[in-house]
Amino acid sequence: KIVLRHPSSLRTISAEGAPAINVALIPANADVPLTDFAQDLAAGLAAFGQVLHLNSARMDQLYGQEGAAQTPLEEPTAAILDSWLSEQESRFGYILYVADLEWSTWTRRCLRQADRLLIVAHASGDPVPGSMESATEAMAVKARVDLVILHPPSVSRPSDTHRWLARRRVQAHHHVREGESAGIQRLVRRLIGRPTGLVLSGGAARGFRSEE
Repeated sequence: KIVLRHPSSLRTISAEGAPAINVALIPANADVPLTDFAQDLAAGLAAFGQVLHLNSARMDQLYGQEGAAQTPLEEPTAAILDSWLSEQESRFGYILYVADLEWSTWTRRCLRQADRLLIVAHASGDPVPGSMESATEAMAVKARVDLVILHPPSVSRPSDTHRWLARRRVQAHHHVREGESAGIQRLVRRLIGRPTGLVLSGGAARGFRSEE
């Protein structure tokens, strides 16, 4: 059993006005490079405001108590952790919740906190929704749900997108090349409601398009 205490301090940035936008990431399957994508997304969001990037290990570190992230949601003391997370929403522009690669209490907490939920898949993976997505759907998450499909840097144009969309109910889908900052920037602008026009290069490499 985890007994929570409220941490005495956390170095944060003063509020900029509106509460934070909470973005949760869950992997479509266990082989998705979720850590790398989350770091790229956090860097992209940082251009528009202060970002708090949380996975379960980072949550424990900042909170100052090992195992805090996995505190059962039904535990009475979980309210202390919820209060701490609410405080961070007044101090950061964006909070990025990165789920575990397998279903866990931390994953449930990420989904419960989310305003926007990104299901992150890799184009080379199985398009059939796995156990994580099934459990997510069973939670009846209220956040807007988008699908992000990652592609190798060598791919010039996405294909077979219909295989990923056929069995999912998502509001939008986005194609992103791994390690490509332009693709992350397009995704970020759509997440925060600042889309821009699409520009395609004249060579073999063409811009990917995010669709709604």
